[in-house]
Amino acid sequence: MTVLERFQKFVDKESTFGCWLWTGSIDPCGYGRFGLLGKNRQAHRVALELRDRTIPEGLEVDHLCEVRNCVNPEHLQLVTHKDNVRLSHKRGRGYWVKQTHCIRGHPLSGDNLYINPRGFRRICKICRKMHKNTYLEKRNGLSFG
Repeated sequence: MTVLERFQKFVDKESTFGCWLWTGSIDPCGYGRFGLLGKNRQAHRVALELRDRTIPEGLEVDHLCEVRNCVNPEHLQLVTHKDNVRLSHKRGRGYWVKQTHCIRGHPLSGDNLYINPRGFRRICKICRKMHKNTYLEKRNGLSFG
């Protein structure tokens, strides 16, 4: 059995909107996984490679359909990491967009919300200030621990 035949055993082409849904192993983030040459790879990347579309260094695969387990090469585009994050935010899908509180429980809204200049991360101002103070204490030799 060829790699393409083995790959296609896990593809459901009968779904709506033209998506080819991966029915094999899915990782915790919702992306399909496929074993190839002894490595566990993302199925959507393998789908492109099986269509002779190489993925150049520095580029990532973006799902135009926003369905993580879709492996239809027509729904996949190559983008930079910066563009991938920007598209994710624009579509309201990014982790940082959905986050309402920082890891210490402070709200990420109003006067406590800092958005870095590149616009990719929402940062808690309270935690940012604590981190900066800790850094300055250590740098100036004022560390207490």
